[in-house]
Amino acid sequence: MPRWIRLHNPEEDTWFYYELDDQDWAVRQIELQGPDQRPTTAAALDEVLQLRDHHGPAELKTYERRFGVLAEDSLQGRQDADHATQITRHEFEALWTRARQHLAQPEPNQPSATGSAALARALHDPTDLPLRPLPDQVADLLVSLNSPARLAAHLRLVHDVACQILDWIQQQHPQLGVDRHAVLFGAATHDIGKSLHPGELSGPGSTHETAGRDLLLRHGIDDALARFAATHASWTDTNITLEDLLVSLADKIWKNKRVSDLEDLVVTHLAQATGRPPWQEYAALDELLTHIGDTADQRLAIQAAHPIHG
Repeated sequence: MPRWIRLHNPEEDTWFYYELDDQDWAVRQIELQGPDQRPTTAAALDEVLQLRDHHGPAELKTYERRFGVLAEDSLQGRQDADHATQITRHEFEALWTRARQHLAQPEPNQPSATGSAALARALHDPTDLPLRPLPDQVADLLVSLNSPARLAAHLRLVHDVACQILDWIQQQHPQLGVDRHAVLFGAATHDIGKSLHPGELSGPGSTHETAGRDLLLRHGIDDALARFAATHASWTDTNITLEDLLVSLADKIWKNKRVSDLEDLVVTHLAQATGRPPWQEYAALDELLTHIGDTADQRLAIQAAHPIHG
């Protein structure tokens, strides 16, 4: 389905309409001789701009999803008309990808009855393992996004494992001063970008990482907390903190996946804080991770019991 953007030529103070076609990656200017020849999507765009200016971004997003159009500012589609026809394939593909991600967001608070029930079960039903609930703020956000039930189950499982790791740190290393709230929020939201990219729940892909951080930022979450959605798979970066490492560790050990490089980084932080030799810290951490890993099969079964769709 083509999309339409309205581009401004400041020299002539004139607006032009351009069609973005995903079939052949074309950008074509639409010649409009009069109001009767304006395409319906372009006409709807004028109303979108008015909604943006007078009613705020929430109503604008709803309108954009309904009519399948892009406001020129909302997705960085505004350019001078002199340059619009020379947009490169790379630029267009980037714009189109962002547009699809934006327009694919579900209508807030309007999940299907089946999806709503499945999501509620994933968030709240008792399981064979005593799982801690997700923070209310996160659970409410997942509901508003109509997130897949399997994603909610996964986040709940990883959040619970993060709680176990933090409880152990509090007992063994109270002097560390780990930001418990940040770690738990990060574990509870690390894969939230898969609400927009559900294919990455069952297949490979990293698009959900930056998408998740951006989603959280759009919902008013501070970057200090939103960052975990983007960093949970990047534990080798130089600016990674212990909190980032613990979120990454929980995301691995919940299914008993041992990653030596990641565990070594955690051990280094522990040894530096306590002054004890790394081998001693590793032995203690290994005992904890082995204990958590012993129930990994149960966690995997809990996650698999919840659907990706419906």
